[in-house]
Amino acid sequence: MPSSYVSFDPGAKRTGVALWDENGTCTFNTSLQQHELDIYLEHLRTQSTLKKIIIEEYRVYSQYARKHIGSKVETVQVIGQIKALGRFLKIPVIEQPATVLRIAAMQARVTLPKGHIPDKTSAYLHGYFYLLHHEKVIKPLVLGDKNEQS
Repeated sequence: MPSSYVSFDPGAKRTGVALWDENGTCTFNTSLQQHELDIYLEHLRTQSTLKKIIIEEYRVYSQYARKHIGSKVETVQVIGQIKALGRFLKIPVIEQPATVLRIAAMQARVTLPKGHIPDKTSAYLHGYFYLLHHEKVIKPLVLGDKNEQS
């Protein structure tokens, strides 16, 4: 199996996942419930040749802090699972702020809905942004390019 990358948008109820090949082609993109994510992470642990894991970082902002009172903060637990996978595989786990999503959407020519970005789309855009700007395995799209992605 060729080297690849995986990007996640960790969530309490659903986690977005995008798997990328070494050329920057997205080969799998979905949203998984927790029990499905557990199975997928085990699959990655035993069957993958991942080079890096990309995730959306998690921050508790003061205006949302009250929502966390009494919470189990499931999103943080999911991030812990993903980071544990990275440690097990001895590969880097790259954290990116959510602020890259709008930029990545413009660069990937992905139309975003108003409000919440679906987990699947967010995972895709985090991977796209990282592979375009840091790994440089995705070539920038040029305006008017006939090979535009949608």
